[in-house]
Amino acid sequence: MLATRLETNRKIGNVDGIAAAHWGLATIELRRGKVVEAAPQLAEAWSLFTRLGRADGIAAIGEIFGQVLVAAGQRDQAIAILRRSVEAYRKLGREERAHEVEALVAAARG
Repeated sequence: MLATRLETNRKIGNVDGIAAAHWGLATIELRRGKVVEAAPQLAEAWSLFTRLGRADGIAAIGEIFGQVLVAAGQRDQAIAILRRSVEAYRKLGREERAHEVEALVAAARG
C-alpha cells in the first residue's frame, strides 16, 4: 500500500507525499527489525523533509536516522543529523524531547 502511495506521489510530483511514504516504509522495516533495509528509506525521507524545511519530519526522522548511523559506525554524520533533530524539536516547542536527543548526541560522541 505504501509502495503504491510512493509511486502515485512520484507521478504527481508530491514531494511531501514522497517523503512521508519513505518514512512510512522505513518505519515498517524498523518494526520488523530490518535496519539495513530501513536505512535507504530513512536517508531519502530525511533528505526530502530537510529540503522541504519540515521541522516535524526533521525532528522525528533525524532522531531515528541518527541512531541508525551511530549503530553503523558513521558517528560524525549521525551527530550532525541528531543535532538538526534537536534544533527541530526546539523549533516545535518540544524541549523535553530535544533534551532526550541531546543525550543521544552525547552518547554518540562517546
